[in-house]
Amino acid sequence: DMIRTADSFREGCLTGERNIPNSSENYSVQVVKYDMGFVKKAIHLIRNPFDNVISRFHCHSNKRIRKNDTEWLRNNPRNRDGFRFYCKEMNNNMNKIERQIPGVS
Repeated sequence: DMIRTADSFREGCLTGERNIPNSSENYSVQVVKYDMGFVKKAIHLIRNPFDNVISRFHCHSNKRIRKNDTEWLRNNPRNRDGFRFYCKEMNNNMNKIERQIPGVS
């Protein structure tokens, strides 16, 4: 899924999701496609991978706060130890997924 043709890359860039509230706490996701005619410029943003991991941790943490997931929040406080535990969990999950892929050891 990481190798893309120019067409599949363009399609991915023109496709997005938006959350539509369907109750006070729940959202449904709607896939949206943008018209290529709206595009005037493109910016290729390159971020430090560590910044991305930290952003994911904060995003995941915010979702768990909204859901009042006290067990997750107790194991993953917003500090160095919580971040390290989160990384270890994510690494374990990726290892499980990768073991299911033929040819990946």
